[in-house]
Amino acid sequence: MASHMWNASRNARIAAFCDSSIVPPSYNSNSPSEEQLASFANEFSSIFHKYYPDRKPLLLNVFNECRKQKMICTFVRPTLLKFDELYDLEKCAKYMAGYMKYDTLHDTAAYDREDDDTVVKLPTLVVSPATALQWQTGTCVELSLILTSLLLGVGYNAFVVVGTATKSVCLNDQSGQIWEDDLPLELNSDDEDEPEPEIDDDYAPLLKRKPQLRKVTDKDPEYNFGDALGKNALNGEANSEDGRKKKPRRRYEPTHAWVLVLTGGRKSIKETLMIEPSTGKIFPTASSDSYYTGVDSVFNHKKYFVNLHPDTLVSALSMDLQDSSQWENVFPLAKEEEEPEIAGATLAQKTVIGLTTRRGMADTMTSGPIETPGDNWKPTVSIPASWSRELTLSPQQFESRYPGKCKEICYADAVVRLFADYSQPDLRIKEIVFSDELCRDLSQMHVFFRHRADKLRRRFTLPRLLEQPQVSKNKSTLPYRLLHEWYERGRKYDSSFEGLREFIYEPERKKTLKFFWRSREDGLQSRVEVFQDESMLHQVEEFYKGRSDHMSYRSAIYDRPRTMKEVNQHALITSLGSGVGARELKEYPHLDPITIIQTYTRNETVPLDKDVAKVKFIWPSAQQAHTTVGEMWVFLHYPSGAIIRPYRIYAKTSSSVEDYISASASRKPQEPPVKVVTTPGTTAPSELELYKERKWLTALENTCVSDVRKKMNENVDILLRLEQDHASVVATLSSYDTLRNRPQETEAERAKKLADIARREESRKDYLAPYIAKLEMSSAFDGNYLSVRLSMEQAKQVRDEALLELKERLIQRGRIMQSRMDKEKEEFNHRQAIFQKNSESAAIDGSNEAEEFAVYCKEATWRMKVLDERLSKHIDLASEKYAQLAQRLSEDPRLSALYGY
Repeated sequence: MASHMWNASRNARIAAFCDSSIVPPSYNSNSPSEEQLASFANEFSSIFHKYYPDRKPLLLNVFNECRKQKMICTFVRPTLLKFDELYDLEKCAKYMAGYMKYDTLHDTAAYDREDDDTVVKLPTLVVSPATALQWQTGTCVELSLILTSLLLGVGYNAFVVVGTATKSVCLNDQSGQIWEDDLPLELNSDDEDEPEPEIDDDYAPLLKRKPQLRKVTDKDPEYNFGDALGKNALNGEANSEDGRKKKPRRRYEPTHAWVLVLTGGRKSIKETLMIEPSTGKIFPTASSDSYYTGVDSVFNHKKYFVNLHPDTLVSALSMDLQDSSQWENVFPLAKEEEEPEIAGATLAQKTVIGLTTRRGMADTMTSGPIETPGDNWKPTVSIPASWSRELTLSPQQFESRYPGKCKEICYADAVVRLFADYSQPDLRIKEIVFSDELCRDLSQMHVFFRHRADKLRRRFTLPRLLEQPQVSKNKSTLPYRLLHEWYERGRKYDSSFEGLREFIYEPERKKTLKFFWRSREDGLQSRVEVFQDESMLHQVEEFYKGRSDHMSYRSAIYDRPRTMKEVNQHALITSLGSGVGARELKEYPHLDPITIIQTYTRNETVPLDKDVAKVKFIWPSAQQAHTTVGEMWVFLHYPSGAIIRPYRIYAKTSSSVEDYISASASRKPQEPPVKVVTTPGTTAPSELELYKERKWLTALENTCVSDVRKKMNENVDILLRLEQDHASVVATLSSYDTLRNRPQETEAERAKKLADIARREESRKDYLAPYIAKLEMSSAFDGNYLSVRLSMEQAKQVRDEALLELKERLIQRGRIMQSRMDKEKEEFNHRQAIFQKNSESAAIDGSNEAEEFAVYCKEATWRMKVLDERLSKHIDLASEKYAQLAQRLSEDPRLSALYGY
C-alpha cells in the first residue's frame, strides 16, 4: 500500500496510517525525557518571543502523523542504508530529490496572492522521516529531515535549515530556469585519448581566439563587484550598522526548509554547502541568495540554533554556529569540559549559554539579586534519541527511483523525463526534449537507454522543419530530419563482432555507420552512403584504420538507375535504417558501381617508386557501354618535395565479339593501350613491369568488386538487425541482479520455498540436531530434524551423547576455573616470597616496593575471590543444568520411543 501512497492526498495518507496496526507506541506517546524536552522548548519559545516580539514563531514543537506533539529535533533519525549510491553527498541528494514527490507547505494559490500571509506560517504537522520515505512524498521540511538523517548516518555534519525562500523554490517551479546540466561528451573515435592538435608556437599568437561565451546570469569578470559593494556600503544601501548585509524587506516571505552541510564531518567537505531537497542541487552559501531569502534556525538530532539576525543575507551569514553574536544555542552543552575551544574567539563568542536562556533564568530567579547566571551554570535538558522508526528502503523500492517509476521536470527550454531501470518497454532511463517556440530548428530530443541487449545507449533526433514537406517517394514518412544513435562496445553477430558504434541517418541526404575499428577484423572505421536525391544512391565511402595492407579508404560511385528494377533497388537502399527495405533488398541482384577508388597509406618497407598510393577502376556507364570498355588507374606516392607524382592509366581489354573476331583473324592479340606518367629524372617502367602491374590490377579489380558487394550485404544485415532490435527490445540482466534473475515461480511455490527456509533456520537452532545428524536415517527423511521420530536405539544414543557432552563440558569448565585459581595463588605466593626476602633492604633504601605490593595484594585478593565465587556457583549449578537437560530430553517427543509415551 505504501508504494501507491505518493498519489493519495495527505489527509488520506495520515488517516490510513493511524488506522493501521503497525504504528509503534513511540508515535502515540512521549517518554519522560521527551516531555521534559518539549516543556523546555515551549519555555524557550515564550522567552524568546518576549525579547524578540517581531520575530515569527520558531519551529520547535510540532505534531507528528499521529497528532502527538514532539520536539522537532527528535524527528531526525541518523540512518545508514546499505546502498552505495547514498554514501556520496551529491548522489544521495540527487537520488532523494528524484525518489520523493514534493508537496508544498501551503496551497499553491496562496503563493500567488501577495496579501496572503498563509505562506509565512510554519507547519503544525510534520510526518516522521521513516513514514515519509515509505509514502515517497513529503513537504520541504519532511524532505529535509530525510536527507539530513541519511547524511548524518554516513558521517556528514548536516543540519535542517528553516527560513524563507523565493516563490519558485517553494513551489519547486523550475519552468523559469534554464536546464543547466550538460549532455555527455561523445568522442569522435574509439581511441581512449584523443590528442589535441598541436599549434605552432611561432604562429600561435596570430591565431584568432574564439570568444568565451557565458550565461546572462553569470557575473561580468570585467566588473569590480568589490568596489560596487563598497560604494553601496558607504551609501548605506546594502550594509547595516554592524556591517552585515541586509536583504530588502518584503511583506510576506514564504517559509521553506532545506539542508545545510558544514565542515567537520567528512573530510571531502572543504566549504559550507546548501542542498535544495526538492531538486538535489548543491551550491555554496555565497551563491544561495538567488534561492533563499533568510534563515530563522538550523537543527539536527543534537543541536538547535536560532539565527539572531534573520534580515541578513544568507550569503553574508557566519556559519560558525558557536558564534553567539550570530546564533542562539537552544540546548547548550551540559558540562563545562565539553565546551569546544574556538581559536581566536572572544569571550562572548566562547559563551555556550545563549542570551535568551540567560535572560529567562534571570527573570525566574526569586531570591538574591537579579543578575545573569554565571558561565558555569548549565541546564540539564538534553535531546533524547529519535522516537521515529529507522529509515528503511528495500531493494525493490530503491530501484524504483521515482514516484511511479517516472518523473517529469519542466524547464524554460527543456522537458526532462526520468525513468527507473527496466520500467519502460524500450528500456529508456532519461528523455530530454529541447523546444523553442520561436525557432523550430532548435527543437531536439535526446533519449538515453540502459540494459539493452543491442547495446543502444543514446538516441538523438531532430524533427522536420515546418517548411519541409513530409511527402517523399519512399515507403515511409519519417518525422525527423536527423537520427543519431550511439551504441556500446560488444555488439556481436553470431560469433563475430559487429562493432557498431554510431548510426547517423539523414533522410534523402546520407547515412553513416561508425564502428569500433579495433574490434573488427577488417579495421572498418566508418561507412558513409551519400544519396543523390531522396531515392537514389550516389556514392559509398568506407574509411579504414590499422590494416596490414595499409588501405585507408574505399569509394564506390553508382550510376543513375535506368530500369524500374534499378529504381526500386536504389529506393530500398536509401530507405534502409528507417524501418523498411532490408528484407526486400535481399531479393534483388547486387548493385555494381561504375567507379571504385582505393587509397593506401605509405608503406615504409616498400621503395617509394613501387609504393601504390591510389588505385581507380572505371566501368562505362549505361550510356557509354558501346564506346568505351573502362580504365584502371594507379597512382604512386608523392616523392619528397614534389608537386606531381607518377601514375599509369591502363585501358581494359574489350570483351565484345567483334574485337575477339578481329584479334583471332590477325593471330596476334591486341594489347590495350597504357599511359605512363613519370616524374622528371626517373626511368619509365619496362614492358614486363607494366604487364605484371596490369595483371595485378585485374586481380585487384575483381577483389574490389567482391569486397564492395560483401560490405553492401553486411550493411543490409546490420540495418536489418537494427530494425529487429528496435521492434522487439531485449533486456540484459546482470549476474548480480537477484531481483530479476529469480526463476519464474507461482505464489504457492514462493510461499513453500520461504517456509522451507524458515524450517531449516529453526533446525539449525535445534539442540538435538548435531546428534541426530550422526544417525543413519531412511531415504524418506526430508531433513526436518524437528518432526523426526527416532527408534529406541536411536533415541538412547542421542540421549546418552547429549548428556555425556554436557557433563564433559561442565567438568572442563570447572577445570579451567580451578586452573586459573591455582595459577593466581601460585603467582601470589611467589610475589609474597620475593617481597619478604627483599623487605629489609627495601626499608633501608626507602623504595616504594611496600606500597606497590600492597596494591598488588588488594587486586590479587579480589581476583581470587571472584574466581572462588564463580567456581562455587558453577559447582552448585552444574547438577541443576544436568537435571534440566535430562528433564528436557524426557519431554522431547522425538525421544518418545525411549520413555514410552
